[in-house]
Amino acid sequence: MCGTGVCVGIGIGIGQFIVDGATIGLGLGILYNDYFSDSDLQEEIEREANRREYKNRCSEPPPPGLAPCEKAKWKLQRAKDCKNLRKANTNRWWDGQDQVHDPQLDIDLDRAIRNAERAVERLCKKQCQ
Repeated sequence: MCGTGVCVGIGIGIGQFIVDGATIGLGLGILYNDYFSDSDLQEEIEREANRREYKNRCSEPPPPGLAPCEKAKWKLQRAKDCKNLRKANTNRWWDGQDQVHDPQLDIDLDRAIRNAERAVERLCKKQCQ
């Protein structure tokens, strides 16, 4: 059990921390709005959502319990989706020209697709497709 002075002191400190954080967040929002229009803000939100969509798909783990062949097929589809989503993102936001990322990224995406295709061939060859 704590003394009244200690509990009140901690409570006020935590409460002030929350208020300070909200004030800083509000202040940054006001500063952002001073420099960017609502349409710029909306575009930035859409750009980030689009980026996260493809990043999430590229790093998505396979569902548990898949048989080896089904898992290989799932990974192949994920690799294709990853490449397509990345291309769509680049086309939408940078007119198809990604000047920021290393060209090796595209090579790696193509390699992931080829590796997944080979895994499907190897693991699914005894089954009807």
